[in-house]
Amino acid sequence: MKKFDKRRSSRPVYGPVAAAAALFVTVAALVVGGSMLWFRRNAWPEDFAERLIVQAYGSLFVAALLLGVGMLWFFLRRRRRDIGRLQEIIDDFRDWNSLEAAYRIAGCIRRLNRFGVGQMDLSRCTLRHMHLREAGLAGARMVHTRLRGAVLSMADLHDADLNGADLRGAFLWKSRLSGAILSFADLRGANLEHADCRGALLQGVRLEGARVGGCDLTGVQGLEPEQLSGTVGWEEAKLDPDLARRMESRRQKPQDLG
Repeated sequence: MKKFDKRRSSRPVYGPVAAAAALFVTVAALVVGGSMLWFRRNAWPEDFAERLIVQAYGSLFVAALLLGVGMLWFFLRRRRRDIGRLQEIIDDFRDWNSLEAAYRIAGCIRRLNRFGVGQMDLSRCTLRHMHLREAGLAGARMVHTRLRGAVLSMADLHDADLNGADLRGAFLWKSRLSGAILSFADLRGANLEHADCRGALLQGVRLEGARVGGCDLTGVQGLEPEQLSGTVGWEEAKLDPDLARRMESRRQKPQDLG
């Protein structure tokens, strides 16, 4: 019974291939055999060899072209299938608050990056303490994603939607967050040193204890001195002139009162 099932399951795979091979061999045998019989009864054409070589090279070129197109179609189709499968795995583990889900989703992110895919939906996913160094997540949707303690150093997060994301203690050293939406995200204790946050939306973001030395915060929207005053190393961050003056006056105000 097992042999019967195995043989039956292999038919969909090998059936068309065997049929195509048999047809090719049959046609080739008929053409070559008929040609040989005709040439035995009639004289060989004087330029037969020359014409045969020309036709052979032409057929070889056409065959190579068709093979290349077929291989390209096959790999593109397989790429789309693999990308879709990885995105389905992420969907299956969405809303799972477990270490297993974090490892599986992180693995999918790495594989999608190998395919050149960065714009993916990771909303409400758990990625706590995952190592995603240099991850390509440009334009990714990461609303309310749990990224506490995640390693995202030198990651590309520009234009990503991190609205309400939990980034407490995340390592974002030299990460690219330009144009990202970080409104109401929790970045307490995160390391943002030398990160590129130009033009990011930081309305309602929590930054207490975050390290921002060397961070480029020019052009950010929604950032108030009250939020920035709780950070470490804001004096070394790149700020817009207006925000820098407000921060400086806020720092000097207690001294003036004394």
